[in-house]
Amino acid sequence: EWKSQEHLQNAIQSVCNSLKDSELPVKVEAACALHRLLVVKTDVEDLKPHLTTILETLLSIMSEVDIDELIDGLREVIDRFSDSIGPYSVDLAVKLKETFQRLVETSNEEEDSEARMAANSCLSAINKILASITWEPQLYPKMEDAIFDLVQYCLTLDGVDFIDEGLVGLTYLLYYNDSISERCWTLLPLLYFSICGGNPPPNSLNTANQDTREGYALTNNLMILTAVENYVIKGGNVLISATFDGHSYLELILRMSETIYRFHTNSGSEMSGIVGTKILMCVVENMVGQIDNYLGQVLSLMTAKLNQVSFSGLKCLLLQALCLCLWYNVDLTLQNLESLGLTAKVFQSLFEALPHLLHDYEKKRVMLGLNALLKAQQPPQVIASEFGQLFTQIMKLSAEIMEIREDDEKTDEGQSDQAEEDEIVGVDDDDDFEDYDSEEEEDEANLYADIEDLYNSHINQVDELVELASTLEALSTGDAQRYSALTQSIGKSDLDHFYAILTKARTKAQNAQSNQTA
Repeated sequence: EWKSQEHLQNAIQSVCNSLKDSELPVKVEAACALHRLLVVKTDVEDLKPHLTTILETLLSIMSEVDIDELIDGLREVIDRFSDSIGPYSVDLAVKLKETFQRLVETSNEEEDSEARMAANSCLSAINKILASITWEPQLYPKMEDAIFDLVQYCLTLDGVDFIDEGLVGLTYLLYYNDSISERCWTLLPLLYFSICGGNPPPNSLNTANQDTREGYALTNNLMILTAVENYVIKGGNVLISATFDGHSYLELILRMSETIYRFHTNSGSEMSGIVGTKILMCVVENMVGQIDNYLGQVLSLMTAKLNQVSFSGLKCLLLQALCLCLWYNVDLTLQNLESLGLTAKVFQSLFEALPHLLHDYEKKRVMLGLNALLKAQQPPQVIASEFGQLFTQIMKLSAEIMEIREDDEKTDEGQSDQAEEDEIVGVDDDDDFEDYDSEEEEDEANLYADIEDLYNSHINQVDELVELASTLEALSTGDAQRYSALTQSIGKSDLDHFYAILTKARTKAQNAQSNQTA
């Protein structure tokens, strides 16, 4: 900490003056000094007037020399001045890409590990730029123009050492662009190839081992997740109509999940089992009415994995995924479970798991599925005979969900402001990854944390308690026999309390909608 503000101001002025020096060595030393200054200085406001000079000088120096500390310094500048970096973003990205390419060439020719680390720092700096311009989404198409070939290289076998940072960059482009560009669509088959192996896509830049029997990025499957989720949520009909190697893009995604499931079986990595499940969940959540022909395959994958695992976080997630299948199409899901002979086993496991659901998003998924069961046209006998128990669990779950909501409302004003900000940028508190089997998995999870919120599922817009209220309202007037089977063993006071919860949920939803409209 600087004891004298006067000395600090003199140091800042000296560094900025030296950045303008005509001699390259002086400018390089000044840039390195700037990096050290930023590391120890918490308040950077007095550096802001010099930002243009700082960035122009750093860009100029990077054209002439490759020094690790220059790249780290630029990354620090981007991080500390993130709200002002927009006008320089594309030029910075282009210069960082050029530096990356030089460093990779050096590392390949000389087996230079330090050059490889510096190259990775370039990618990290580019991703910081992508993260700093979220309030200026019009810049993302220009950024895609600047870095697409770089991202593509990182996803290939040749660039696999940089695949994690490449996937971060791809995820930002997919999420913040209004739609997926034609060239970004070409990367989905490349992701498939990186997980499943086989023949590489045309123009994929792969030069080593053109026919890869195993995916070279299987161990990086967590980092692929959010990119795949964005392909699904923005893909629309392209996922069904576009093909690679004789398979639709949706089939590629399902095969990726299947391959990751096999990797989970062979490696014992619970994280991989969770990734495979979340890919399937994403398809079910966001392709309502579009995957009837694929639902049997999805359920076969989920139930096969469910049969393999003992009670764990993965088993709880699989049961939530099956509840989402019920929400997607309850009758088709029940038909498939019946044909597999698994209906009774699945619902026994589900009811056993209910006390272990801790988070609101877990309870929401299950509630959507249980509510769907109430609307089943011809429920199997094992379900119909337990309508009373089913309704008791629904009542209990509704009270727990409302309690969580009211607890959230009691948070202090500062936390509420942060929650509103998170909602604007698409933050979802959904975190199914809590346990890691190795330090490598934890490191990967820390990087994944930068992008896991860049996904907005369609079910985020669904209020499970409001849907439940509508279902019961329809049953009470349209199917008195089933409604009676549900409620006949429930005391009046308990039923009144339950309906008060649903009324409160409806009122809050209506108020929220009115506020949003206003």
